[in-house]
Amino acid sequence: MSDRRFVLPEQNAVVIGAEAAEKLLQSGDGDAALLYIYIIKNKGAFSAARASAELGKSTAMIEISAGKLAEMGLLISVDRIIGRDSSELTQEELQAAAESDPAFPALVQESQSAMGRLLSGDELRILYGLYSESAFPPELIVLLIKWCMEEFERRRSGRMPGLRYIQRTAAEWERLGIYSVRSAEEYIERQRALRSSIGEVKKILGISDRTLAAPERDFIVRWMDMGFGPEAIELAYNRTVLNTGKLAWPYMDRIISKWAEKGLLSVDRIKAEDRKLRPKERPGDGPSKPREHSVTAADMDKLRRMREKIRGSENDD
Repeated sequence: MSDRRFVLPEQNAVVIGAEAAEKLLQSGDGDAALLYIYIIKNKGAFSAARASAELGKSTAMIEISAGKLAEMGLLISVDRIIGRDSSELTQEELQAAAESDPAFPALVQESQSAMGRLLSGDELRILYGLYSESAFPPELIVLLIKWCMEEFERRRSGRMPGLRYIQRTAAEWERLGIYSVRSAEEYIERQRALRSSIGEVKKILGISDRTLAAPERDFIVRWMDMGFGPEAIELAYNRTVLNTGKLAWPYMDRIISKWAEKGLLSVDRIKAEDRKLRPKERPGDGPSKPREHSVTAADMDKLRRMREKIRGSENDD
């Protein structure tokens, strides 16, 4: 008889994985294959007595077939995986765990949609670990994934995050006490606002075409946490450049820290304090020679030239 090809109906289809199909074919056991299809059709629900009645096989035969499926690794009791580390689960055990909880396949679908690709086996294990072992509800996990995608797209790194990066971010959220969608949304809004302010400060400092080093970013975040806005930071930067001729982060930090100690958080208050202290040393001028005069036109011209020089060296780097 010549080879013929058939088109199978797709609606309400029962799908068997390629690996499982290969194992069933190699076993040559029709009863085991029939039972496997029956179990898949019932989404993992299995009773020997009910299967016996519906398939027209004896209970003993059903149990024998179930034993063969277990030997092939195609039938796994969910009880076996309770309490185990998700990273230790085999693909079959992961599938059994997922089928025992309808919410997990929905989470997989939403996660893959957010990431724009299918998840690998290892990534599915990580996702199941987040779902089953953390205190994160599914909607929080999806929000976490979307935030990580947003961060990577912003950095334009040319690649997208994997679940291991997302797992590390989840650990950071746990450390920060973020366990609800509301607290996560508040955190994300703060981070977006901080990101915008940091970008503004970068422009003030003449830093472009490169990302901030971690210590540099830490300085800026620290100053903002103290309550300083970009305008006050620019004033500290100008004084740093006039007194040192460069962008000296520790020196600038000392200026801002002195202002913070005195509660001088705005440019107006800083300048008002300057006027009160003349001709004494102004707070924030650092350990260099005290400046006993106001900023003159010559100072401004010198500052402009220094800032252009610093900006040029930053761009060259």
